[in-house]
Amino acid sequence: MQLDTGCCAYDVRRAERGGVVLVSVARLEEQLDEDQRAGLELVRETGGIHQSDFWKELDVSSRKGSRIVESLEEMGLVEREETVYDGHNTYYISPAPRDRDFSLL
Repeated sequence: MQLDTGCCAYDVRRAERGGVVLVSVARLEEQLDEDQRAGLELVRETGGIHQSDFWKELDVSSRKGSRIVESLEEMGLVEREETVYDGHNTYYISPAPRDRDFSLL
């Protein structure tokens, strides 16, 4: 679940004992490894990308690309939606709503 406090976006995580922990997006990004950071940057720069193109752009295997996307989705940094692209089932990966650029509106 995500929480927007007006000034900062937070990812709400359930602690093992039922408590709630607030984690800032900046803190989540500090924990990303090099591949996750590159993947997040690609999604942000493109505004959204098909998963089949995602792993090709990052020059990683499809399995590794899927793992990167799954980890970013679990952290609430991207969203993934099932779609058909070039006749194949895949996912469309987009930045989380709080991460989208609305400056052109």
